[in-house]
Amino acid sequence: MPGETVAQECTLWADGRLAGDDATPPRETGGHIKDLRHVAKRLIANADEVALHARTRGVVEAAMGRPRNGRLMIVMHHAPHPVWLPAANRTGWAASHSASDLLQVTDTGQAALWDHGHIHSTLEFTRPGRTRIMCNARRARVYQQGVQGWLGH
Repeated sequence: MPGETVAQECTLWADGRLAGDDATPPRETGGHIKDLRHVAKRLIANADEVALHARTRGVVEAAMGRPRNGRLMIVMHHAPHPVWLPAANRTGWAASHSASDLLQVTDTGQAALWDHGHIHSTLEFTRPGRTRIMCNARRARVYQQGVQGWLGH
């Protein structure tokens, strides 16, 4: 159907690079994140996050490269760039577990909408290539209205 919207959804973990030297691979990161304990018999470590990031980034890039007759909407958890974080939190450990620098991906224009969460702020930007990136951290009703408006419903 021409004009259909295709959604690619994934967690797309942050890759940890924004932490610099604080992102040593064996370091556990999920000490206070209780719902990650079911993933393994140990806490999740930076190396796990890097591997999960690489795998899911590949899924997103593959979706962006597939032919389609409509728009692509990417839905992920972490922010696609530290500019979406409060200025005081754009580097270091907190940034590295909240965002990754994905401008090489977002700015291609292959996705019409890139929606993310995690940062607990409502933001919206349009990037070069015309990809609209939004985080609507308010209640789901507001989020649904925003996406439905974008979809033309």
